[in-house]
Amino acid sequence: DGTRVAATRPALVRAMCETNAGPLIGALDEALALIGVARGSLASSGSLAKIAAGGFAARGEFEHRFADLRPVSLTGDDLVDQLLAVGSSGGYVIDISKGAAPPAAAPEAVPATTVQVMFPIGDDEEK
Repeated sequence: DGTRVAATRPALVRAMCETNAGPLIGALDEALALIGVARGSLASSGSLAKIAAGGFAARGEFEHRFADLRPVSLTGDDLVDQLLAVGSSGGYVIDISKGAAPPAAAPEAVPATTVQVMFPIGDDEEK
């Protein structure tokens, strides 16, 4: 959201935006087009009914964008591959935790990392 971006260091904002200039320009063009439609509607008819209703409907769709996701715990030596699969399928990470410290008898052991994710429910799985 805009509040978090405004509170972010300028160098980080520049890095995020400038390295994604193409997609950002497209998103800005879409936003400017919608602003133009709103301005035109308000100037010609004095009403924002159509754009307000469209915005309300879009927000409702946005609220339900994760309706087909379920929580899953990931762990193992292929954690990076699992995370890539989650991201490419529309899922997201909700928590990362390290396991218990290794016992004194095996100090070289690395605690297992567990990642909690929201993962899409497949067509063959119950919703």
